[in-house]
Amino acid sequence: MGRAPDVSYYCVNKIHESYRKDFLSWYEAVAQKEVFDKMRVPERSCQDDVRVLLDVNLTFHRRILQIRNVDVFLESINIA
Repeated sequence: MGRAPDVSYYCVNKIHESYRKDFLSWYEAVAQKEVFDKMRVPERSCQDDVRVLLDVNLTFHRRILQIRNVDVFLESINIA
């Protein structure tokens, strides 16, 4: 627990300018004033990534099932 990492750790120079302004506003207003839980933040980020991946896979599965009537997760999976 402590302060948020320095803004340079967020690679702000790689963020689109419109998002960068929003991020920097958030960083100055919130991240520097709240307690930063160095264990919880990566865990939450990982959980969010897993949710997104699950949603994408379920959407893909549903669409392929509707279009081709093929259950790709049962019939067509291979590991490259």
